[in-house]
Amino acid sequence: MKNADIIVIGGGATGAATGLGLVRNSAGKVLLFDEKPGIHRVSRANFGLTTYMCKGLNDTAYADWALRSTYEWAGFAKQLEKESGICVDLSLNGGGEAFLTQEEMQVRVEMTRVLKELASARGSEYPVTILDRADFSRLMPKMKLGEKVVGGMFVKGAGHVNPLFMLRAMRKTFIDRGGKFVPGESVMEILPGKSNITVKTNKSEYGCEKLVIAAGHGSTRLMGRLGVDLHLYPQRGQLLVTNRMPPLLPIPLLRVRQTAEGTFMIGVSNESAGHDVRVTVDVLKDQAQKGIAVFPMLARLMWVRSWAAVRVMTPDGSPLYDTIPGHDNIFILAGHSAISLAPMHAKYIPLWIINGKKPDDIKGFGLGRFNV
Repeated sequence: MKNADIIVIGGGATGAATGLGLVRNSAGKVLLFDEKPGIHRVSRANFGLTTYMCKGLNDTAYADWALRSTYEWAGFAKQLEKESGICVDLSLNGGGEAFLTQEEMQVRVEMTRVLKELASARGSEYPVTILDRADFSRLMPKMKLGEKVVGGMFVKGAGHVNPLFMLRAMRKTFIDRGGKFVPGESVMEILPGKSNITVKTNKSEYGCEKLVIAAGHGSTRLMGRLGVDLHLYPQRGQLLVTNRMPPLLPIPLLRVRQTAEGTFMIGVSNESAGHDVRVTVDVLKDQAQKGIAVFPMLARLMWVRSWAAVRVMTPDGSPLYDTIPGHDNIFILAGHSAISLAPMHAKYIPLWIINGKKPDDIKGFGLGRFNV
């Protein structure tokens, strides 16, 4: 049997950020398992936003957690780039959303009002501004808005990043700082113990003192001997990518963003399709039409590729951070927004794993909230 101090199951954005934080904090011998290199998972197939926009409407703790993470991104990226030598293409010029109907705009106006009031009541903030068409257009002087755009929303401090470069940089730094990356091994079984945990893979057996399960939807099948229902469900999203263009769009919008390489990414579908990651013509057509409605010039570009990925969702949309009941040395991390929350997963979650003291600001993100 091979031994480690801490094993992290899941090499995507959440697992890699947590593993990185563990080795930065000298947590001993840390192993990071990634099941199948190259598989089309959400950490490699997302929109790359770093934002708190519309998060936490029904959960003030999540609203503050997401806002803090957005403000942590500049320092997180700077340190990551220095350690890894990899530029993650972070831009923090703000973010936004275009409204194509008055009804759509009114929904966001009301949501913003509520979030601002809730933030003010707890001494926090929600620095989002609703703009009319003219003011919204001024944010993007090189991009002409479509006739249907009635206004927009500006999200101060938000931005976007290249999630592929980010993941690569986190893994590289994890390895460079002494962590061991274990690709291509599937975890088959977890045998818990009070002081030692056995992890059986398709190739070997490992022993560890602490275990972190951050395998997305793969976490569900690992709950067999642990007797836990994680209450996770899949939500499919599809994206389109165009050919490259000169820099035109200075901030990412919810439906459209321009990457550092010049391509435009279009998409924001929310589909109940199980774990099916196929793209579908009807959804891609709808995405393209909405993108063109915001920026008509997109109709002149070539659509060069598309893909789908399955988000990891909880019933209330907030993340899941907890230990397994009866096993304080087994941690579960799951949920949406792993890119936006990466700074928190690298800075604060590892300290909880190491010292066993759960921070007050994530105590509401436990398993027990679903047992009602």
